[in-house]
Amino acid sequence: MAAPALIPSVFYRDKRAALDWLSRAFGFESSMVVTNADGSLGHCEMSLGDAVISVERHYADWTMSPSTLDGPHTHSIK
Repeated sequence: MAAPALIPSVFYRDKRAALDWLSRAFGFESSMVVTNADGSLGHCEMSLGDAVISVERHYADWTMSPSTLDGPHTHSIK
């Protein structure tokens, strides 16, 4: 399989919960999960068919999850 030309990122407070939810809700499968030395999740990617997304935690003002902003949509996956 060729590498995707674009890998969008989605941001969540709890990456473990996000991986579980994205799997159950949309059928994404974890394709890369890096665990840091402290047990926290580092870089995570999920795939669905030939699509790949990066699952990240919010860590700056420009990477907030919708829950931080009282629910408005901050991204779309099509």
